[in-house]
Amino acid sequence: MQRLYITYDENKINLLKKIRSKQEDAQVMGIKEFFKQYFFDYNEETLFFLTNKYHIKRHIARMYLKHLYFLKDINKENEKITFLKELKETCRDYLKVNPFFKNYLQKYNLVIYHIPVNKFLNNIIEELKKITTITIMQIPSKKRKIKIFEAEDVFLEVTFICNEIRKLIANNVSYDNIYIANTNQEYQNALTLYGNLYNLEFQFLNKENIYSTAIVTYFLEHIEEDWPQLFLNLKEMIKTEKENQIYQTLVDFVNTYIDFPKTNETYEYLKEAIKNISINIDKQRVIKEIDITLNEVNEDDYIFFMNTNLGEMKFEKVDSDYFNDIERFYLNIGSYNEENELIKKELINNLNYYNNLVISYHQQSSYPSSILENLDKEYITFTNNYNYSHLYNKLMYAAKMDNYLNYGVIDDDLKILGSYQNIEYRKYNNQFKPFKIDKLPINTLSYTGMDLYTKCPFRFYLTYILKINKKEKEFPLLIGQIFHEALQKYYQKDFDLKKYFEMKIRGQDYSKKQLFFLKKLYKQIEYCLQILKEQEQYQSLKNVLCEQEIKVVLDDNFIFKGVIDKIFYDDEYLSIIDYKTGSFNTNLNFIKLGINLQLPIYLYLIKHSLYQNLEIVGFYYQKIIPSIPLKDFVNTYDDLLKKEYMLQGYSNSNIEALQKFDNNYQNSHLIKGMKISSKGFYHYTKVFDEKKVNNLIKIVEEKILEFKENIEKQRFNIEPKRINGQLISCEYCPYENICYKKEEDIKNIIYKEGELDGLDQRTTTGV
Repeated sequence: MQRLYITYDENKINLLKKIRSKQEDAQVMGIKEFFKQYFFDYNEETLFFLTNKYHIKRHIARMYLKHLYFLKDINKENEKITFLKELKETCRDYLKVNPFFKNYLQKYNLVIYHIPVNKFLNNIIEELKKITTITIMQIPSKKRKIKIFEAEDVFLEVTFICNEIRKLIANNVSYDNIYIANTNQEYQNALTLYGNLYNLEFQFLNKENIYSTAIVTYFLEHIEEDWPQLFLNLKEMIKTEKENQIYQTLVDFVNTYIDFPKTNETYEYLKEAIKNISINIDKQRVIKEIDITLNEVNEDDYIFFMNTNLGEMKFEKVDSDYFNDIERFYLNIGSYNEENELIKKELINNLNYYNNLVISYHQQSSYPSSILENLDKEYITFTNNYNYSHLYNKLMYAAKMDNYLNYGVIDDDLKILGSYQNIEYRKYNNQFKPFKIDKLPINTLSYTGMDLYTKCPFRFYLTYILKINKKEKEFPLLIGQIFHEALQKYYQKDFDLKKYFEMKIRGQDYSKKQLFFLKKLYKQIEYCLQILKEQEQYQSLKNVLCEQEIKVVLDDNFIFKGVIDKIFYDDEYLSIIDYKTGSFNTNLNFIKLGINLQLPIYLYLIKHSLYQNLEIVGFYYQKIIPSIPLKDFVNTYDDLLKKEYMLQGYSNSNIEALQKFDNNYQNSHLIKGMKISSKGFYHYTKVFDEKKVNNLIKIVEEKILEFKENIEKQRFNIEPKRINGQLISCEYCPYENICYKKEEDIKNIIYKEGELDGLDQRTTTGV
């Protein structure tokens, strides 16, 4: 009879190659597929049913379904087991059972290959023995001396591995025959860093998630539109092989849902499901990571099994599965300790299989794993001959010179590195120097980032690329969140500010000082909402959108987005309002420099949105936490306070449009500085026409594309701006102790009286 091998899904291809090399006529099945055929399978329809039936997330539904395999008819049950039995009965019509699978297995001699046989699997094997023969086979191994490298820290461990790999490549060993194993995030960061120094690239087991890519983002934004047309639009966005792979993966995924009802529940489920899509982008001439508990490669391949520190191995971790040990005992599927012992035994067997295996660990943070106690060890030393990376050698020379000059430590390697004395050691250059990054950790651009980049590219780099900025305190964030949420929910039917406020602060442990500010905040919000209600009596644009996010796809690498606090609109006209809690500047003196572009950027976003055909009445800032007004002898304090809430910005000179938004525009109580006489608008009134707005949008688009290009080309120089003697870029900058700016780094700018595209009475020139 023909053999049917059952192995880990990750090992199927390797096992097939091994079988074919021996010219054996056999079949291979992954263990996951075996379970699906032996018990049941499910699809997205099953998951969709469960998520709606039990109001759970998709990954929770998957977890429940996975554990249905373990269920048995037992006397002792608890709440979890009973719940799973009920769930199985509820979704029975959505489970796909293969009634012919056991008959199919009778045609084969089954071989359980490279899988530890736990109690659960052993129960299945005992059942299958009634219908066919079963062989349990592990990869062959023998007791051998295994090389162990003990490093002082992670970076020395990674240095050793990079040196050894470069040595192998220099001896004509193929990249395809060299592997790494057992990394975590710390090791991946170190390998990526040192890989750049040694001209090595590593491909880790964790796949690349596609959720935040431009193709998927565009799909999610237009998910409720016609899908065939949507995918035609997506296809036009493809420029690289990677983008094509993302597109094909998305097509395959969405085809699963083609027959689903087009409802809000479906769209929300799809948005959740799509977060879990990842792809594995295979590259040439890379060192790949394998999991040797799952994979089998050639016994003569070179494997660097790193990070063998205590707590970093599979069998040393506490399992947080759905069932605890008592429930596992009821179900006769083995305790976690039993599972861990099997994994440990299998791992030792696998480690002894490979002829060219090197194990490494570091002494910095923990002890070595107990796995080493079961191995016949041969400790090796590492003598760096500095043959494989000039850049690494320069860094080491500088580090050893630091030790010598600061502490009088003379390192023998200084003699070897003496040829690097010309690296200008201790000579200072504070400017940013770009280096190769395959993928920047940013693909969404915004006004905030653009404004920061314009003021100083290096400050943007530290904030958005390295992300070293300090986390804001929670209480100020809470205040901002409450204020914005209240202003948003104000337009919802039956909104009760008092109930909302009590809900936001209920159950929190606030200090007396914080409670004082919260009570004051409540009164400010209450008064602010009262003013908004009075202001809206002057205008007839009754439709309102709050916190409206608009995204513009620049290309597959970058998206520009913004969130507009409030939009008033009808079938013809639209007005934009941005809330401000602090000071702001409405002048557009510096738009060609990219400064103070927030309101013009909102115009750009509107012109790339569903509202692009509406005529813009105005774009304004509005204070929501007013300054304390100075008392005069004409107005009451209440009148002065109300003026603080008036809109500040630019209005359409089209009287018909303006009257829609402010029916008292002749002497406005809504728009600050809006006044008109029989001769027309007063000279200080800020107005625009269609030509001026289109010109403004054009300038914004140019600045956004310029910003995008600068990010792509990694132009992050230290270049703060000084405008008319004021160093605007360094105000409140948290990085002054990092950049070490010099006077020659500062870009001095002056502006002169004149016209800038007709929107303001001043323009700028760079000097």
